Amino acid sequence: MTNNILKRNKAKIDHLPLTVRLLVVFVLGVCAGLSVSYGHSYVLLYFFLTFCAVALTAKVELLAHRFFIGVSWVAGSVLVSLLDYQDLTVSLYFPVLGNSIVWILFQSIANFSISSYQPSFTRNVKYWQYIFLWLLIFIASIQATQAIMIFFLVAMLVVRVYQLFFIDDWSESYKKYFIFSIIFPCALYAMLFSYAHYQLSLTQESANKTLQQVLAYQQQHGSYPDEETVFINEDRGMRYYVDKENNPILSYNEPMNSPYCHYYYNFNIKKWSENCMD
Repeated sequence: MTNNILKRNKAKIDHLPLTVRLLVVFVLGVCAGLSVSYGHSYVLLYFFLTFCAVALTAKVELLAHRFFIGVSWVAGSVLVSLLDYQDLTVSLYFPVLGNSIVWILFQSIANFSISSYQPSFTRNVKYWQYIFLWLLIFIASIQATQAIMIFFLVAMLVVRVYQLFFIDDWSESYKKYFIFSIIFPCALYAMLFSYAHYQLSLTQESANKTLQQVLAYQQQHGSYPDEETVFINEDRGMRYYVDKENNPILSYNEPMNSPYCHYYYNFNIKKWSENCMD
């Protein structure tokens, strides 16, 4: 009897019109946004509501419908954060990015689960989902830290190695997708690594210019300059100040690896040193 009830409810859900799905997903998104705004202890509730929204829309196969449903979810979950900030560029960017990653990730898991048990279910969004998810991870890594990209890359490689041993169905199309799913994120990480190295070289160049100002002032006046005298490129995470014992402190954060790594100049041995958290 319970199975019959579940089947009837499932059939009703599968035939819900798009407008109803959009409205329900939007409301669940608002509730998820509210749960996160209360504190980190409500993260599980956020994921549960996300799961409910994905479960209602997991079998939607049209690409356009999936896109609008995803936009509805992100809009609902971001709506709450807009009430807390005045600067829309700050209040929109990270909530949209974070909720988009979560939504795509949950959709990918649901999509893979359905297709695993129902071969007839067409995975027509497999490539664009995968590409879009990794591009979001790439952007988040540029804005925050490379550790985000490294975490997802290692997780992906572990999954792929596991699949090498346990997947029996190696059709020609799946082989192409399998190879693409490894090469694409690795290529993105190579781009990320190159970009991080380039930004680090620019930061080091700016830091050395500031160092030359400090040393020139010290040679001319016999003492180190105060903070107001020295030009600091704060956009590159640079800091300069003189402590209570009149010791100058010059440091900068490593781009896309802050706050885990930073460099500081030792004026006693006249050398840059690196300090990274393990």
